[in-house]
Amino acid sequence: MSSGSTTPLKSVQVWSNSFHCWLPGTVVHEGPHGKLTVEYDLPGFKARKHVHLGSEDVLLPQQANCPVDHGDYFEVDPDCESEVDPECGGIAAGAGKSKAETELNEEARKWDSRGWKARGDAQGENEAKNAQFLISFCAKNKELDNQRLKRLRGTGATGRLWGNTLQLVSVCTDRSLGWGAHYDESGKYLGRTNPAFNYLQAPRGIGEFPAWFKEYLNAAREVQHGLLILGLSKPYFESKPCRWEFGYFRERSRIFVLIDNTVSQSGEDEILPWRDLLDRPRYCVHLLSAFEDIDNDRSSDEVLAASLAVQAAEFVGSQEHQAWCRVPLLELARGLSVKAYGPSSVEAAESAYHLAVVFLRVGLPGEAAGLLQLTLSTYERELGPDHRRVASTLTCLGNAHGD
Repeated sequence: MSSGSTTPLKSVQVWSNSFHCWLPGTVVHEGPHGKLTVEYDLPGFKARKHVHLGSEDVLLPQQANCPVDHGDYFEVDPDCESEVDPECGGIAAGAGKSKAETELNEEARKWDSRGWKARGDAQGENEAKNAQFLISFCAKNKELDNQRLKRLRGTGATGRLWGNTLQLVSVCTDRSLGWGAHYDESGKYLGRTNPAFNYLQAPRGIGEFPAWFKEYLNAAREVQHGLLILGLSKPYFESKPCRWEFGYFRERSRIFVLIDNTVSQSGEDEILPWRDLLDRPRYCVHLLSAFEDIDNDRSSDEVLAASLAVQAAEFVGSQEHQAWCRVPLLELARGLSVKAYGPSSVEAAESAYHLAVVFLRVGLPGEAAGLLQLTLSTYERELGPDHRRVASTLTCLGNAHGD
């Protein structure tokens, strides 16, 4: 190929970000360092796209299977008369676009996995391995959560993970990774942000995780630190996908929560490991305050936080029979009750009992039995052997042992 040629040189397949498909194209210019300009037909006009030889948005004839697109957006040239720059094989951005064509292109780009600006989303990484956290958040909280995400990327957050200093935070979301669900204003499902992942909507078998959630679990393990929850609001727990993310990602050491800068001790956004909430009851009260009206002047932070965790667990249980989603909250309530009332208190025994019942429901009889034995000892000592709570605890203990 000659460097300055503008005649057709090679047939290729080129990925259209706007129409989410592979189209036949012709290389009309090859510049230095493998830079190509490819021309191809779209409905009513022609388009040109600048690619690098070997990139994932151009296929040579001998290549098979279409990879996921990570390429640049094409530039539209309706009359295909723009001069090609012999140095880079490029045409001016937006050259020759009509207003209607521009709007069509922008609307189609909006739901591409890289179209975060058009959607009004905060920017996220396109590959999980490049992010520190995978975000768990609710669409109903989009405006507030986008503000939080922009602060993480632009201002940063403090965290024990990096010595409580202020550092910029890289994140990814289901949409930035390409497999987030896309719905129109009426709620009609339109596919995934990257159509290569449309198969994720396939029905699941009995007892199987949904296909999208398998992708989510893989991403949560691939990012550097784990899952970051932006807020534990009622809309968050009303969302079935959020409940799955919260309850069925069981690696507690890789779950984190964001503490807003208006609440954190440092005055900056803070990223806190889930397990550290036990030592930060005031943060728990802030995160779970939507679940019960409590007079903050009457109780300690530990008492308030324990009560709120129980209320949140009951709220989650009222949404759907997903006992695993209640486990983290009841574990938190159990630990806070021990701190607030003491390990031998009736209140601590009651929280242990509720957690044990859920452990039985999720198939963890060994964990349940240990808690129930502690509960039984406390109830017999504090309430007497004939109390009804002793009887109910004995029944559950028998179930745990398979009696």
